[in-house]
Amino acid sequence: AEWLSERGHSVNFITNSVDHYNRRQRVNITKSFAMTETLLVTLLKVCAYQKSFSVKRYISHKQIIKSFTKWVNNSQSISPDIIIVAYPTFELVSVIQDFANAHKVPVIIDCRDAWPDIFVEKIPPGFKFLWPKISRVLDKQLSSELNRATAIFSHSLPFLEWAVRKANRKRNNYDTVFPFTYNSTTKNAVRRQKNGVQNKVMRIVFAGSLTERVNLDMICASLENLGSLKIELLIAGAGDHSSVLRKLVNDKKLNVQFLGWLSQTKLSELFASADFGLVPYHGPDFKMSIPNKFVEYISFGLPILC
Repeated sequence: AEWLSERGHSVNFITNSVDHYNRRQRVNITKSFAMTETLLVTLLKVCAYQKSFSVKRYISHKQIIKSFTKWVNNSQSISPDIIIVAYPTFELVSVIQDFANAHKVPVIIDCRDAWPDIFVEKIPPGFKFLWPKISRVLDKQLSSELNRATAIFSHSLPFLEWAVRKANRKRNNYDTVFPFTYNSTTKNAVRRQKNGVQNKVMRIVFAGSLTERVNLDMICASLENLGSLKIELLIAGAGDHSSVLRKLVNDKKLNVQFLGWLSQTKLSELFASADFGLVPYHGPDFKMSIPNKFVEYISFGLPILC
């Protein structure tokens, strides 16, 4: 949005009212903010939620449809030349495409997460036999929405190919890969200090959401088996799995620090002092993806531990 705005295009960046990482409301009503002459940010009111996989988050997905529809109806002369909508979720993609079709506006779907494929991870073992039927219904929904779009974007070629397969069509000339980038400078790499050499302690950092899909349990547990190696693990972030990880660290008395969410300045300082960046993701969708943190770490000249 900023990149387009800086080049003179008029952009309205629309998202929901909840700060997903800190789990708090940013505004109490749907509200727009003029960031520059060409960049408007609109926050659509939804309910807050504490867990990524929860009834309240599902409700928020439903509420954003109502908030978007109400915002569109109350706004005057909305006539975009093009719409880029992030997937997930099904609900928002569907209602925006309805609006776009009614106004003959081309739509690009930006696919970042492998919904519904990853849902199977949350189904209790005794109910996994239901997944084939559930997935067929969800895949049909997704295929329909992807087929309505003018083009599909994604951040890696395997992910784009996954989305095109889900659409049950061939890749067209507009389907494009836009790799993740990070707005860094050469100063980042220069500022990095060899902490392990100076203090004889190897500093490993992880920054991101703490969920079951991040394999930090195994990483933390393995620290006690490293003998005389002096390793410090710094974890910046929070999430549904925080309490489990903290209990593991406390029970085993591990050299792990939980820093919570950090400002961009503090995060940059952390990366600048680290020896390695940790990317402990697992799951089939991560094998065809490139996490944001991977790109962020290498912009600071950090070697990656996967």
